[in-house]
Amino acid sequence: MIKMIIVGAFLSLIFIYLSLHGVDFAVVADSIAGFSPWAVLLCVSIVLLRELIRSLRWKLILSPLGKVGLRYTFPINAVGIMGVILIPLRIGELVKPYLLSTNCRYKFSTAVGTILVERVMDGIVLLAMALLLSAVEVSSDSFQRTSLAAAVLFPLLFIVLFLVYAQNKVVLRLADRLFGLLPSFLAGRLSNAMASFIEGIRILGSPLRLGLVLLYSFAIWSFSGLMIFVISRFMGLNLGSWGVMTVLVFTVIGISIPALPGHLGTFQYSCILALATVGIAHNQALAFSVIYFLMGIGSHILLGLACLWFVSFSWRSFYHSVTRQRHALNQDQTD
Repeated sequence: MIKMIIVGAFLSLIFIYLSLHGVDFAVVADSIAGFSPWAVLLCVSIVLLRELIRSLRWKLILSPLGKVGLRYTFPINAVGIMGVILIPLRIGELVKPYLLSTNCRYKFSTAVGTILVERVMDGIVLLAMALLLSAVEVSSDSFQRTSLAAAVLFPLLFIVLFLVYAQNKVVLRLADRLFGLLPSFLAGRLSNAMASFIEGIRILGSPLRLGLVLLYSFAIWSFSGLMIFVISRFMGLNLGSWGVMTVLVFTVIGISIPALPGHLGTFQYSCILALATVGIAHNQALAFSVIYFLMGIGSHILLGLACLWFVSFSWRSFYHSVTRQRHALNQDQTD
């Protein structure tokens, strides 16, 4: 773990250097200082509304297991996202299931399954939005290739989801056989992740609920794109819908790279790269990345800190819970 933290810090420093290299700091500072307070208020409102929708989606996913209200899902979701941002090596992903298991008495493994369902739904919807926008925005040749890819990919995705829902035992056995071809340390992790995901899909209980979860996911990513659009407009940048989607996809990829807490460096440089593809100069791109970071990452941290008052959270208990799960995973790999 220490080695990975060092690697993350090293990568962050590299990306921070690349982000700042050759920048006119006076121009960047002027751009940031000129950002409208009304735009700040609008961005914060978008974040709050988006997280409300995310909490409603999670409430819907959990509903077959018992009644759980927004007074639990909203603060747990907010603190969980703050954990993802601040705790390195994606260990923060476990904050949300930990809080659900301690505050609402759900099984930890079941809670992890619901998080995996959220991630898969997010991935499907983000991919669908990117493909649809590319079909509208790009040339006719690209349109044909994109349409063909969508025509093949999405039926396959929904077939896989249906099989996971309807024939989960068969899918799990097949997955275990395929994972058995991989090295044991990787096979065990993938097998446990697949089992948790299948448990999460089974929780949904009906295709209608699955469809509603997808609609909520579409709304969540639409608000994410809206915030990028708002920031760009108030900065005088004309990104267009494809530019907005490019920034969204690049930053999602960027924050998945190991880094210092807060995704420092990786967030900024992924933003700059995305904006460079649509012709935005480096100075403007850096200013945009700083504002986007403050509005997105900063708002989530403040919201998470505020919501800590409404949940029961102990760092020591969280550490012991993560350690137990790791021991259980290692035991499964050796069996």
